[in-house]
Amino acid sequence: MSKIEWKKLVGVAGRVLLAFVFVFSQTAWAVQNQGPKDNAGAPQKATAQQGGERQSTVATNAEAQSEEASGETSESAGAKKRPSGNGSHEGITVHGHWTIEVRNPDGTLVRHVEFENSLDPGFTYPNPTAGQPPLPAPGGAAFLSGIMSGKWSAPGTWEIWLVGPSGITSAFTNTTNAPCATSTGGLLFGACIIAPASFCAGNPSFSSVSGLSCNLSVAPLGTSPAFTGMQFTGSVGANQNGQVGTVLTLATLSCVVTSTPPCLPTGVNAASFTSSTNFPGAPISVIAGQTIAVTVSISFS
Repeated sequence: MSKIEWKKLVGVAGRVLLAFVFVFSQTAWAVQNQGPKDNAGAPQKATAQQGGERQSTVATNAEAQSEEASGETSESAGAKKRPSGNGSHEGITVHGHWTIEVRNPDGTLVRHVEFENSLDPGFTYPNPTAGQPPLPAPGGAAFLSGIMSGKWSAPGTWEIWLVGPSGITSAFTNTTNAPCATSTGGLLFGACIIAPASFCAGNPSFSSVSGLSCNLSVAPLGTSPAFTGMQFTGSVGANQNGQVGTVLTLATLSCVVTSTPPCLPTGVNAASFTSSTNFPGAPISVIAGQTIAVTVSISFS
């Protein structure tokens, strides 16, 4: 190999070696710079992560408290809200607030009870025709659906029933331990009944029935035209010693649409709108001769 060729080979090798050293040094420099940066950023990331965890914990606690408060509200109101597709809560809530006072004949207050109740799911009662199955009484949801769909007429009358501790079904067959034994239309009920004056006007004999009072007033809540509900007020005298363990509001019904099958079973002409059994403060003990005054406020939101 000539000297010239040797010099060229050495020069190329030197340039390759120099390039290699340059690339290696750049890589090492980048690694060295990245190390401190990563180390410096680690506390920041850890701090941010810890802060995020704290925020998440606070948010979770806040959501839990909100759900708990919402649960308490919905339970007291007696109605449930359903979530919509967008995550918000929408729905119609029915609020029923009862106030019951028991007074002696001289007017002195013996007992004052307040509680919330909800729509009644409906119940069955004995069929007056022997051998036939029990008759179903529509509940609150069925009542609203029937009225708004035009299947049933608006209630002709409203009634309040104060039933003994055995429940509404037993009121048609048992008067034991009920605050009243009331006989109407040849039937004996274990319940005190408060009806409007129009009820007794159409049935003159009812005005003298013990355990039945015809002083129920029904008035709207709110200011026209933005009414928000209705309020029932009335009182009745107990005609025997007993207890109030179940309360309900009844509405009379009639069909406005002819259909097959009939829109109401034969013999059914009432719906239980709201009710409550074993409510807070129940049972309410009553002595014959005492007066039971009731106020029921039903509102919608």
